Amino acid sequence: MNDAPHDDHIEDEIWTVDELRDVEATYKAQGLIRWTMYAQEVSSGAYAGYTEVYWNPLQPTLLQQGDTAVLPAYRNLGLGRWLKAAMILRVLAERPEVRFVRTANADANQPMLNINYEMGFRPFHLRTAYTIEAAAALRYTQQTTATG
Repeated sequence: MNDAPHDDHIEDEIWTVDELRDVEATYKAQGLIRWTMYAQEVSSGAYAGYTEVYWNPLQPTLLQQGDTAVLPAYRNLGLGRWLKAAMILRVLAERPEVRFVRTANADANQPMLNINYEMGFRPFHLRTAYTIEAAAALRYTQQTTATG
């Protein structure tokens, strides 16, 4: 996901195996079920992309779409679109009570926004997050405390 289009202030995420195991243990303790689907190149065995969704039995009508990512060598072939659609079909077959699928997206990730709109996703809840570089915040606080 680190090479997906994103705003400049977003830092790369690096996960260790132990951190991922902790996340999985937390999901299990919360009763969340996560499905992950991978696309793999047959000839080389290389992974080309993946998608993941989350389902909470306490909210059985809601499926949360998580990450969908395609490695650069496999982009612009429709793989992200296929992965998301195939995953939703699979989960709906297993969980027919699901009525809504929700996802979130960086405004800078136009390719995934395009896929989402083509699939029929529409804005549901808009949120604005703000960020400031620590040096700029420090300068402001120093100016503010110096002037009173």
